[in-house]
Amino acid sequence: MNDVEKSIALYTAIAERCEKNGLSNRQAAVYREMIDFMKDCDTVEAMSAKIKNSKYYTAPAVALILDRLDAHKKAAEEEEMPEIAEVYRKKMEEIKADVAAMYVTGYEVTARNYKAKYMSTLDAFGRIYRAYMAFVHAMTTDKTEKESALKDMREAMSNLTLPSDDFLTLARLPKFRKLIATTDVGYGRFVQAVPKILNGEMDLSDEAHQEEQIAEAEWKEISQNKAQILEMGKENLQRIRRAKVTVIAPENAKGQYRYVDEEVH
Repeated sequence: MNDVEKSIALYTAIAERCEKNGLSNRQAAVYREMIDFMKDCDTVEAMSAKIKNSKYYTAPAVALILDRLDAHKKAAEEEEMPEIAEVYRKKMEEIKADVAAMYVTGYEVTARNYKAKYMSTLDAFGRIYRAYMAFVHAMTTDKTEKESALKDMREAMSNLTLPSDDFLTLARLPKFRKLIATTDVGYGRFVQAVPKILNGEMDLSDEAHQEEQIAEAEWKEISQNKAQILEMGKENLQRIRRAKVTVIAPENAKGQYRYVDEEVH
């Protein structure tokens, strides 16, 4: 195999790799075209000269950037971040219109700023829930605790930006529901309570009564299944092992810990 054949084989391997990963279609197409473009060359030098004087001199780099931008755009669309997807779409159009645009990187800052707003909103939503829990579980007479929770909630609310600055709108989105580790019933109460807390309309006596009712219902269900729970405990007890060990610290920093009286039950 001569040098030209080796070069063709290399470009073929690159094209095949790009085709397999599913994210580099533009690069795959460019390398396939380059293979046909270089087939009539007798030497590597002739291949290099032919490529240098053609569109293929920059085509692989352009294809790489477009594939990368497209992957970012698709990821943003899948995560329901349209503002970020639009940044990458717009940049792709700019490069298609003028290859020199690929050297202008200001779009990265724009995309990063949008991402920061999304992350800030996700974090703030979780903080609102923590403030809600602190507020409703504080003693009725503990004004300091409630005022602190209310302050935290208002501060978190002010950090809601993208995809919306409206709490109720965000609460309806699946990704925000997943942030909150509670039952659907608990989540619904949280969503309904937040506006009331912020408006000073929250009746804690009702909230406490609801908590008590839920606890009583859950305890009743557990009590009704007591025999089954105990039986399952007996079945799993055989699989449980306990270990005990005494650890003796070294006398100096260079010493080693010693483990004695090891027991497994």
